[in-house]
Amino acid sequence: MSSPPPASAATQACLKLHVFRVNEGLGSACALEFPDRSCGILDWGTEAEEPLEKVLELSRHRLRFVAATHAHEDHTLGLGLLLRRCSALGIKPERFFYTAFTSGFNDRKISFFEALRAVDELEIDSVPIGEDASESPPGERQPRTLAWAEDGSWDIRVLGPPWTRISSSQINSAIKEEEVPGNETSLIVLFRFLPSTPVLGMGRALLTGDATPAGLAYARKTAQRHGYNFENQLFLVPHHGSKRNFPLWLADYIRGLAVVSGSMESKHHPAPEVLRHLSDWTCGSTPKLFCTAYGHSCSQAFGKDAPERQAHLGQPGSCFGDIVVRLPAASPATLERSSADGESRRPFGYCGHPE
Repeated sequence: MSSPPPASAATQACLKLHVFRVNEGLGSACALEFPDRSCGILDWGTEAEEPLEKVLELSRHRLRFVAATHAHEDHTLGLGLLLRRCSALGIKPERFFYTAFTSGFNDRKISFFEALRAVDELEIDSVPIGEDASESPPGERQPRTLAWAEDGSWDIRVLGPPWTRISSSQINSAIKEEEVPGNETSLIVLFRFLPSTPVLGMGRALLTGDATPAGLAYARKTAQRHGYNFENQLFLVPHHGSKRNFPLWLADYIRGLAVVSGSMESKHHPAPEVLRHLSDWTCGSTPKLFCTAYGHSCSQAFGKDAPERQAHLGQPGSCFGDIVVRLPAASPATLERSSADGESRRPFGYCGHPE
């Protein structure tokens, strides 16, 4: 594979987070485009062709890693397909990361294990991880690092879950029910530009998978223990905006833009309470909360409040669809582009202040 062309100065100072709309119910499919134009993939819960083509294009220069935050279908549905398509194009992920608590399970019906079989067949370096399993730049042993810049200008750190202290009840329940462990095992990662600034979360993105409040609290403690600032300018909302996975203490740390990977089919994700809180925390003169698609709760709001001439806003469809967020090193995160214009829905939904 040829070396990537030199990046511009603007690109060198910017992370781009791509959050793709997932049509198969709840789901998460994300790619991180690093300042040097290399790429990392964090979850791939879709088998749709359009987002797959887009992420393959992003990955053509260098694919540093593919990671599954946890083994649930809505985060792993298309991982095996993605890895095989990468191979067909001569793109080889440098690492495949997955949460270590799935190691004792192997169900052929589960997409995650199809991905592991593809990893074995394609001879991709496979790494089970937790927060306290170490591999980091020279001189630093903990916490685990998924990727880092050779010049030391950025890294992406694993803040949770703990490798040894995960809830035993989650594992025991999974074994009893013959299921993979769930949201308590979800990876939580922090992207940082370096040197880090304490101001308003600048240059930091917190990506949470389906982390529970306990997992998020552990990640916060990990950040504090290692001197990392937990404040962020870009927040990927846990568990598609579930109320159960959203502690209100997050208000002290979300300083910029929040993204929900939502589904128009779900009655519970994103929860109206979560959207209201995020709207209050992130809205200034310009709304900074973006959802890929609206949920059932939003549809109820549109049906109640939308004027007859705008009744179409309550119909199924995207809010912002595929989303690309730009995170500079020392200025606020911004929405670079989206595949749909969700702004027209804001006055009638929970994701922005009414006009």
